[in-house]
Amino acid sequence: MCLTGIQPESMKTSTELSDVVGNKMDALIDKVFEGLKEWGVEAVSKKIFGSFS
Repeated sequence: MCLTGIQPESMKTSTELSDVVGNKMDALIDKVFEGLKEWGVEAVSKKIFGSFS
């Protein structure tokens, strides 16, 4: 089991990502892909909505 995430700047409820979280999403996804690769899982990236930030 592997837990990967981003610690938010605040816990304020919102419908949008904060700048802190949005700016770290690409790095988070890369980290998840690295972990999957280590386990022998082939994953394919498909950015539907573009950048998260």
